[in-house]
Amino acid sequence: MLDIACHSQQNAVGRQVIAARQKVTSEYIAQIARKLTQAGLLETLRGPGGGYRLGRASDLIRLGDIYRAVEGPVAVAPCVSDANSCCRSHNCATRVVWLKMSRLINDYLDSISLSELTGIANQLEDASAADCQSAADFVQTGFDAFELNFKDC
Repeated sequence: MLDIACHSQQNAVGRQVIAARQKVTSEYIAQIARKLTQAGLLETLRGPGGGYRLGRASDLIRLGDIYRAVEGPVAVAPCVSDANSCCRSHNCATRVVWLKMSRLINDYLDSISLSELTGIANQLEDASAADCQSAADFVQTGFDAFELNFKDC
């Protein structure tokens, strides 16, 4: 999704192009794309000039939407999404922790839009193209400042 958001503008991005940039197989891209298309996050265009494009504006797509479309619900333990998966889940103190942790992860992923992530990617690309050390220092985003540790500078 990030690759498409960064490279599509109005044109579709081909599966092989995405696969080459991301260093994965085009079959893997197709598997993920099917799930994202079913969730309405991605559109598939067939024929010459076909490929993938975002199903809606990147500022309306949350990272949580993408995660849940591809992986299913965020659950750090099986008992989070299915209380019947463990006979002790109804009186288990650690389940309370797993429930809260899963909720925090969901909330965090839902707080970030694909548009914001695209901005981070662009800042990283600009910084590393200009000076690897400036990319290693930090990237300022709309929701946090991240320290980066680039060992290959």
